[in-house]
Amino acid sequence: MVKNHRIRTCKTDSAEVCRFGLTKCLYSSNGDVRSIRYFPEDAEDVLLDSDRLLLESRPIQAAVAEILKLDGVVSVAVKHYEVEVEIGLAFDWSEISAATISILKKLFKDEEVDIQDNVFSGVWAESEKSRP
Repeated sequence: MVKNHRIRTCKTDSAEVCRFGLTKCLYSSNGDVRSIRYFPEDAEDVLLDSDRLLLESRPIQAAVAEILKLDGVVSVAVKHYEVEVEIGLAFDWSEISAATISILKKLFKDEEVDIQDNVFSGVWAESEKSRP
């Protein structure tokens, strides 16, 4: 069975935050941990600290470290199927989004990945409006 992989981007109410949803589990929950947040100064430690990070694989650790090294990235939060990236006020998503997607696509190796850009701000928002 061929699995359809996808990465969906979703801008949030904050212009500095974008969420990237993936059809790949990124970390194992250990008790009540719901997300793990990293800062640029953590980039090298992400590859070394296996006890605290709980990330599923070395490629995921490398992807998080690579995103943290992008100019303008302030923090990266990792959830089970999501990466949330925060950028500085002086930066624009047009400078960072494509690089982040390119890094995340590597997690799927040579498999085809469907990129759905800004899905929730349009499609999801419209469906939410129609709810009573």
